[in-house]
Amino acid sequence: MKQLIFGIIAISLFLSCNNNRPADAKEEKQAKNVSIENKLDSLNTLLIAEKIVYDVKVKISSDDDDWTKECLANTNPPVLANIIFGAIYDSRLQAFDYYTNQEMSINEVKDFEKEWERDKIGKIQFMENWYFDETNLHFYKKVYGIMLAYERYNEDGSVKNYKAGIKVIL
Repeated sequence: MKQLIFGIIAISLFLSCNNNRPADAKEEKQAKNVSIENKLDSLNTLLIAEKIVYDVKVKISSDDDDWTKECLANTNPPVLANIIFGAIYDSRLQAFDYYTNQEMSINEVKDFEKEWERDKIGKIQFMENWYFDETNLHFYKKVYGIMLAYERYNEDGSVKNYKAGIKVIL
């Protein structure tokens, strides 16, 4: 009887340890996102905003803008940009053209970077879902996409507006 029980336990452990990993990075990412969504659901969170999109200024465009300097004192957008472009070039992230929503090849991204240098990134657009845990009074955001926006300048060198750049879906 002990051998039968031991055998059942051994088989159960073997089957539970089976390497049923997703076939590719995209499936793995989707499985991870579902896991995060399930975790948020298990926390009894309320979906407050689905697919909310907003811009965040990440570069100080004027030396006399003390408020923006204070707000951005602890940010490092170039690190994020380098990670995103590195992941694109390593084929871990897919770049999309913001205007057409078409996938961009690595060569198209390289061509884009020739014209729009990373140090000109002045805004980041976030695509998120927002959740609120009413019981514990916690707020959660799940970023599912990012778009990098580049500064465009007036003749006097001041920022005129921003050009939408590379978009990635996380």
